[in-house]
Amino acid sequence: MIRFIWNTNISAENIELCWVNGHLVIMRLFTFFITGIVVLFCGIAAGKDLNASNVSRYAIIVANNNSLDEGVPPLRYADDDGARYFEMFTSAGVEVSLLTVLGAEEQRRYIEAAKAAVPPSYKNLRATLKTLFTRMESAVQSGSEVHFYFIYAGHGDVGANQEGYLNLLDHRFTRSELYSEIVAQSPASFNHIILDACHAYYMVNKRGGGNDKSGDYKMHVRDFLEKEMLTRYPNTGVILAASNESETHEWQRFESGIFSHEIRSAMVGAGDVNNDGFISYSEAAACVDAANAAIDVPNARLKVFFRPPQQKVDVPLLGISDFKKAPTLNMPISFAGKYYVEDARGVRLADLHYSTEQPVVLKLVGKAPFYIRTAKNDEAMVGADVLQIELSSLQFVASQNGHRGSVEETFRKKLFSLPFGQGFYRGVMAQRQESGDASLQRDDTADERPEPGMQLAKVDTSAAKVETASPSVTTVEVVRPADLPVDKRLVFQRRMGVLSLGSGLVFGVMGTVFYGMGRSEWHDYKKATALDDIKTHRDSSEKLLTASRVFWATGAGLAVLGGALLIRQRIVQRKMRKRVTAQNAVQFHWMGNGALFPGVTGTF
Repeated sequence: MIRFIWNTNISAENIELCWVNGHLVIMRLFTFFITGIVVLFCGIAAGKDLNASNVSRYAIIVANNNSLDEGVPPLRYADDDGARYFEMFTSAGVEVSLLTVLGAEEQRRYIEAAKAAVPPSYKNLRATLKTLFTRMESAVQSGSEVHFYFIYAGHGDVGANQEGYLNLLDHRFTRSELYSEIVAQSPASFNHIILDACHAYYMVNKRGGGNDKSGDYKMHVRDFLEKEMLTRYPNTGVILAASNESETHEWQRFESGIFSHEIRSAMVGAGDVNNDGFISYSEAAACVDAANAAIDVPNARLKVFFRPPQQKVDVPLLGISDFKKAPTLNMPISFAGKYYVEDARGVRLADLHYSTEQPVVLKLVGKAPFYIRTAKNDEAMVGADVLQIELSSLQFVASQNGHRGSVEETFRKKLFSLPFGQGFYRGVMAQRQESGDASLQRDDTADERPEPGMQLAKVDTSAAKVETASPSVTTVEVVRPADLPVDKRLVFQRRMGVLSLGSGLVFGVMGTVFYGMGRSEWHDYKKATALDDIKTHRDSSEKLLTASRVFWATGAGLAVLGGALLIRQRIVQRKMRKRVTAQNAVQFHWMGNGALFPGVTGTF
């Protein structure tokens, strides 16, 4: 506590000493206040870096175009998927082992992957697992949190004993082997299994007999997750896609399996619906759901199943910050829409269609320069030396690329035609939980509590005209109060505004204190009779009053700056609210099979 004792009998030297001590104490307090804030933020950042550095990640990627079953045509792009998974995980700092046989063209396109690849034989898989598990054990003993990824892209089917399997070059890798040789043996803190096979659900399907391809996977997935061995491994999560026809898993335009391309798009940033910088299981699955939501042909539409590790349901698949050296494309809310990215090799890196509910931070994993293309076939190029790219600063021109073919036209129009945002995420999660799908667990990634003023609507199904024999869709819209989009720049702007106002107040108080001290010196100056006392009191009074004016002026400037920042943030937020209110409607799509599909759409 600072006590100022005003006494006209105090000598000029004591008054000067009192002024100096009071000034030093106040300045030290202010310095400690600012230093504390800086240390706090630095500590948080250092803590994040420390946590990030204490995580070790390992991955085995198996990609095989061929099947051991007679009459099954080879896939075209499983090896491409293996190489692209390799590049994505390597860019995220993961130690990757790749088991695939790349074609001649792919070896020239994916040079680093070609150097690392070994044939996907059973012997090589077991040797790679042994080597990686040894390294993982060492990392665990050193105190690291270890994440292990097992990714498969290729053919899958069911054997004579009704057990699902994945095709290696020389071996059918069965469901029981997946558990006994990978899940049970892994020393990792968390295991992540990603399967993109022709019939991936066979690996989660304990069938009693018959060749059921009706697409009713829910019972099998529930059986796998609840009655089988996964419950014994709460550190293991799984995400996979299934479709009735293997031919729909690949698309020439992607030069990739559709699910693999969509899951990679989600993991490099398109799936971060809550802008926390991490991609959770539920976010990745919902992002793939959004990409396929408009596909109205049952055999062509992917079904996505996931279950995060029950030990920690919010554990992310990857974080945006893991891609430390990859260029960053910042996509603001005002530019929401449908985009895709290709690199200098012509590799399609990612597709996304984001809504006005949140901005997107997309990592570009590939070879520069990059080409950003829109749904209108306009494109912009990003050079090789640019690490931070603002979408709003790019110059788009008409692209010369063309596409043809009926299947290609269907996928071109339908895939990623619905925007993905927080509302779509909530709708998909609510629908799946209500349907009792055991493969989908509640995830706290996004705040699922209803917003104030949220209204529920009852839809009369008898009033909806549904043509079950046609792929037409009846859409019922329920407009709700708009969500406030989360824009990190607006949040930063608001914090800076509050900080500026607070600092202005502190400077104003300090100016008032110095003004009081100066006025006291002025009164002493008027009462003084000795020339030395008169000069001392006058000089001290002038210094104190000058200091008070400086503090007042600085405080006023900071207050004006803070007020301007807060006002601007409020105006921009109101504009976004109006825009989202106009576009952000909950849509219930009555599909041809009578299914109710909720989601949040923008302008189509």
